[in-house]
Amino acid sequence: MKEFQRVIKEMIDLFHEFNGIEQMKLKSARMNHVAAVDECMTKEQALILKLRGLEQEREKYQKEAGYEGMKFREILAAVSSEEREALYPLFDELSREMQLFQEVKEDAESVMRNNLRMIQKAMDSKNDIYSDKGKSKPETKHMTSRRV
Repeated sequence: MKEFQRVIKEMIDLFHEFNGIEQMKLKSARMNHVAAVDECMTKEQALILKLRGLEQEREKYQKEAGYEGMKFREILAAVSSEEREALYPLFDELSREMQLFQEVKEDAESVMRNNLRMIQKAMDSKNDIYSDKGKSKPETKHMTSRRV
């Protein structure tokens, strides 16, 4: 069970790191710093690979402890009171870190979607002033004469 607890602690640390990167990505997206957003996404990809490895370890140790396929709440109900006292704070902290990550991630995605809409709108308006051949469209002439 010690290895299981170690993996949970590592997952908490990893999600804490994820949260820092997501905060930076949100800040960068709000300031329209595309290179910084891209750098954050690269870091996230590396952390996702690490998370996958930790998830496999967690499943392995959870299976070895006899709790295969169980959710954390189910594990807490099945363990002794001593183990529950050790696991509950870990599960609670992991849950909080994951929830914070989800909230910040949604905020960052919302800002980036908004930025993309603004870019698309700007591109559409610029495309309206050019003809298909890349030259400026001539101004439309009115059907009536403006001379008096």
